[in-house]
Amino acid sequence: MALIAACIAASWFILPGCGGKGSGSSGNRTSGEIPFESLFATGDMSSPRTNDPTLFVLTNQEEYAQVAGAPEQPDETPPVDFASSVVIGVGMTLPHPGYSFSVKSITQDGSEVTVRMELIQPDPDKYYPMVVVYEQRMLLVERGSFNPRGELRFVLVDEDDNRRAEVTASV
Repeated sequence: MALIAACIAASWFILPGCGGKGSGSSGNRTSGEIPFESLFATGDMSSPRTNDPTLFVLTNQEEYAQVAGAPEQPDETPPVDFASSVVIGVGMTLPHPGYSFSVKSITQDGSEVTVRMELIQPDPDKYYPMVVVYEQRMLLVERGSFNPRGELRFVLVDEDDNRRAEVTASV
């Protein structure tokens, strides 16, 4: 019991340095990691788009309804409050279902937002049908996470820091 009390007392000296003024959560942040959550992911074998990845930013319900209503999207897409959030979409045509990709991070440096993706290689010990697949990831980001806000350039980069797509959006 004395050990627990000592740990709690020690935490009072450690915790004041976490969060609050001067941390990454302050309103003055102009660069850093932007938190996001996966809204939904899709895979479609019927309509490959392009070999280059695509990047888009949805800032209102009308844009979201167009994307969410596409045949390859889930029947029930999650609702989004666009007053407080935006949706970042990343899509990519892949040579077969063994390949995939993931979004590793979103960072901001001034007016440039970098979305970092990584291609996931197929398991060499498995066989896959030779059919082209279009995969898409939809990511939910709070508007308040961007600083500065306004007209921002979103850049999609791969694991080798190659710029794969760019789009401008007002957040």
